[in-house]
Amino acid sequence: MPAADGSYSSVANIGGKLGITGTYTVKAIFSGQSAKTTFEFTAGPAPALRIYDYEIKATLSNGNISRIQEDEESISITINVNMNTEEDGILEITLPREVIDAKFNGQDDEFIVLVDSDEEGFEETVTTSTSRTLRIPVHTGSEEIEIIGTQVIPEFGIIAALVLAAALSTIIVASRKNQILNVLPR
Repeated sequence: MPAADGSYSSVANIGGKLGITGTYTVKAIFSGQSAKTTFEFTAGPAPALRIYDYEIKATLSNGNISRIQEDEESISITINVNMNTEEDGILEITLPREVIDAKFNGQDDEFIVLVDSDEEGFEETVTTSTSRTLRIPVHTGSEEIEIIGTQVIPEFGIIAALVLAAALSTIIVASRKNQILNVLPR
């Protein structure tokens, strides 16, 4: 709808089919008059997201990713998204096996994918010894995607477990030494 002064503006969110590097032409027609302009668009790389020291590669057509977080208790990764248009999108995410994986009897198993708490079909497009790539349909208005596996990287890792074991050993030795000193005559 034009403004009182006759001007008109619109915002186009670049992504999906419009996310391709190239020359674009926009043509506007109003009351028999038309105007046309051309511009260059260069798509940049998707931002790298990190969980601990691992990079998560993720792209979302027709939207953007606002947050990715790991939940050790539910063995899952949650991705918060904002859909920019009235069109559905596709989330393509590469998951390092060190961060999350789905295995049964030592063999790859399927992840469970929930979009806004409803189970969603997906396609596993690439599987390597170090990562798995999923293509997940994301519907207009969706806000949260949860990928559930069978194992997820612990928040503190093996070093924290070793430090905890060493600390407990020191406490046990110190308390025993204290008991021995209390038994000895003075």
